[in-house]
Amino acid sequence: MDLNTTTHLDYTEHEVHPLVLMRPLETTRKNNVPFQGNTTMRDDFQAWDAGRQDMIKRPQEMRKPSGKFDDMTTFRAHYVPHSIIPTQSCKPSKMAVSSSAPFEAGTMYRSEYIPKMQAICPATYPSPPGYVFLSTDSRGHKFFRKATPELNKIARANGNHVPKQIAVVS
Repeated sequence: MDLNTTTHLDYTEHEVHPLVLMRPLETTRKNNVPFQGNTTMRDDFQAWDAGRQDMIKRPQEMRKPSGKFDDMTTFRAHYVPHSIIPTQSCKPSKMAVSSSAPFEAGTMYRSEYIPKMQAICPATYPSPPGYVFLSTDSRGHKFFRKATPELNKIARANGNHVPKQIAVVS
């Protein structure tokens, strides 16, 4: 069994050189000058004295009550009692309606309904009545034509002619 793949066989190796740094090498200078830890930031920007701000107090809009509480709330002082009027129920009473007349089970639909004639598909018959067998095609479709010869001359009211042949699948 050959374990080589087309990718492995067609792959060409490229010679890749190692990375070369683009920045110049650091040159170290030795200074004998002592380091000064002062910056312009420290001299120019001094720390502020920060403290918590006092809470802002507004003058009171409502005065505190000075007298004795007389057990009278605003709800009790302004409450107006109303008489209760119960709502009337529109629900019919549960009493059964009795009548001596016999119940008529007839409806308009039942009295005016006209059943339609069931059309039977001509494909259910081996040889449909009113049709004459013509031929069978390669897919098994049987072709029939109406038995009356005068149908070729008749055109319907909308101008469409009655078809000469009808395909039936059995």
